[in-house]
Amino acid sequence: MEKHRFFVGAYAAAGRPSIFRYAADLSAGTLVCETCCAQAERPCCLWPSRDGRLLYAVEELHPDGRVTVFLLSGDHILRCSSLDSGGASPCALAIDDNGRFLVAAHYTSGSLTLFALDENGLPHRQLDLCSYSGHGVHPTRQQSPHLAFAALRGQDVYAADLGLDALHCFHIDPDAQRLVPGTDLPLPPGTGPRRFCFSPFHPELIYVLGELDSCVHVLRLSSGETGPVQRISTLPQNAQDSGRASALCLSPDGRFLFAANRRLDSLTAFEILADGTLRLRHIAPCGGSGPRDILCLENCLVVANEDSANLALVPFSPDTQQFCEPCASVGITAPVCLCPEANIR
Repeated sequence: MEKHRFFVGAYAAAGRPSIFRYAADLSAGTLVCETCCAQAERPCCLWPSRDGRLLYAVEELHPDGRVTVFLLSGDHILRCSSLDSGGASPCALAIDDNGRFLVAAHYTSGSLTLFALDENGLPHRQLDLCSYSGHGVHPTRQQSPHLAFAALRGQDVYAADLGLDALHCFHIDPDAQRLVPGTDLPLPPGTGPRRFCFSPFHPELIYVLGELDSCVHVLRLSSGETGPVQRISTLPQNAQDSGRASALCLSPDGRFLFAANRRLDSLTAFEILADGTLRLRHIAPCGGSGPRDILCLENCLVVANEDSANLALVPFSPDTQQFCEPCASVGITAPVCLCPEANIR
């Protein structure tokens, strides 16, 4: 069976490797590190270029974060460009399909930055910056805006604001080269939106993971019909608190949605029904503690367990719609983000 390659970002000590490329052999149930790079500080989001030539990263630094680009050359990951991200503690980035623009979301400063990419795919100029103010209901986690995630669909930009319980919406005006604000999508107070995925078969739907309420919120994006469709918990019915939901991803065939929770060190599998709503199928251990990110490779989840300092490979059966016992675990210091070698988002 073909090996699946993916990148890992980690909170490593200064001078130690913090970006890795791994190969997963799903038939053998193995994870092998193929190469690594020690030229990044706190890379908490990675994004490969479509041609596989470059790897983009945000370095989660305070007060001045960085957007950094690495050249992928054989077994080498070489730092080739870096600039100020325009805010504090950047935690997410995304690139438009045409390779003209890059957006970076900042957790601490609660801001979104738009950059222009040159003909070589390198960010060379900050074009726009959008910031927010206010607070949510949680006394410690929502004292100010916190943009936790961002993604693009076409020229539309969406950003999850954990601090203000909202999904901010923008459109990139390619001529004016700026972010044009749209209509934000509010979430219930105390949701703390952290991640989201677009529905693969229902373009009008989006799945939003609340870190603070540990629920997936299904929202409708259709013009004139925006609003909530479903709210479903990632936790068992007898859970004593709301947990700390952390990550969300789709199966490659779009049939299942997976979530991770750091309070219970658990994985949750949802079946995506014909109308795009969700049905809970299974909750299982994540193969470590502190699952920070997850990545689905065919019928296996790779889990980045930050607290237990390991990557786990957890099989999932589409037939039984159940997780199996982890089939591999490898040690790595504080892994926090995962992305496929080829950008399939």
